[in-house]
Amino acid sequence: MKFFPAKKEGNVSQHDVTAQTMAEKTVVITGANRGLGRAVAKTLASRGAQVVLACRSRELGEAARAELSAQTGVPLEAHTVDLADFASVRAFAAELKQTHRKLDVLVHNAGVSLVGKQIAPCGVEAVLATNVLGPQLLTSLLVDPLRAARPARVINVASTFAGQLDLDDLQFERRPYNGTVAYKQSKQALRMLTREWARHLEGECVTVNAMAPGLMPTDIFRHQRLHTGVLMRALGVLLGGSIARGAETVVWLATSGEVANITGRFFERKRAIPCAFVNEVAERALFEKCEALINPTASSSR
Repeated sequence: MKFFPAKKEGNVSQHDVTAQTMAEKTVVITGANRGLGRAVAKTLASRGAQVVLACRSRELGEAARAELSAQTGVPLEAHTVDLADFASVRAFAAELKQTHRKLDVLVHNAGVSLVGKQIAPCGVEAVLATNVLGPQLLTSLLVDPLRAARPARVINVASTFAGQLDLDDLQFERRPYNGTVAYKQSKQALRMLTREWARHLEGECVTVNAMAPGLMPTDIFRHQRLHTGVLMRALGVLLGGSIARGAETVVWLATSGEVANITGRFFERKRAIPCAFVNEVAERALFEKCEALINPTASSSR
């Protein structure tokens, strides 16, 4: 079954307010050793947050931690987690919960775009695993420390470059594999799961929102063919996109009192924008399919 856009959501007021203090707040950012994640980490650490860099590479994570700590004068933490490896995600979550009773902000920033189809360590197509299932699992494992923060915020770094999700072929077992389509459907999935998580956590003092950082000169397309990566970075520059501008919206969603009670929305440049993928039935179906891929044994025993 292919998913087609349904109704659109409305907007919210656009008057920014003074950011909430980040002192004594714990923030986890995936993919924080470079690009957008690193920029967000630096800003939030500068505002007093206890920032945890969750990075796939131990070496790059430690290097980023040392550099950012020196730049901000604030100690940061670095942990290793591979979102495409469910065992790694579970180990990271268990380690985090041993040292942090509460989690105030969880930023799902890490992502990948690939040319050819690859199978991740968890046995699932790699883009789906990294961009969707890893964040899905990590959120579920960290629900208790998020609830303990009261309030807490989950921020999904999605994209306006999204679409073509096929609920019956998430891993391209029927369709010819296309790296661009795989990336686009992963970002659509993040936007849909944002709304479903918002419903799951309603009344728990945990908000869940998605955002689009805009086209930036980052290395998200570093695994694509050389000309594709160069083109995307060039377009980011030409269209006025920047990592700093993209980071502003993430930081705003993590700190602003204006969005303290807003959940299940999609933002770009600090504005709530209509989301084309609003369909509660499809969102619930996607959520269940993701859970089945993450826990196939539990799903088959039902």
